[in-house]
Amino acid sequence: PGEEEPRGPPGFGWMYGGETRDGTIKVWTRPAPKWSGARANIKEVHAECEFRGVSRERFWNAVCDLGRYDEFVPFVAEARILRHQGA
Repeated sequence: PGEEEPRGPPGFGWMYGGETRDGTIKVWTRPAPKWSGARANIKEVHAECEFRGVSRERFWNAVCDLGRYDEFVPFVAEARILRHQGA
């Protein structure tokens, strides 16, 4: 009560979606950008958290495992890679 929403990521259109029960992950969403070719109901997600006591290798492996995000990232119901860009 009386607390302000956390500041969102840079850019426009982000809506604060909440946080995990333990408060360690804060999540924002917005409609997926048109250039992505995503359907109208698909959202872009931005999440912030702090990892402690995890090796860099294990952390990086988890971050790069986009296809399995729905298995271990809160609020993610489905994860699919729509397009690969860049290097």
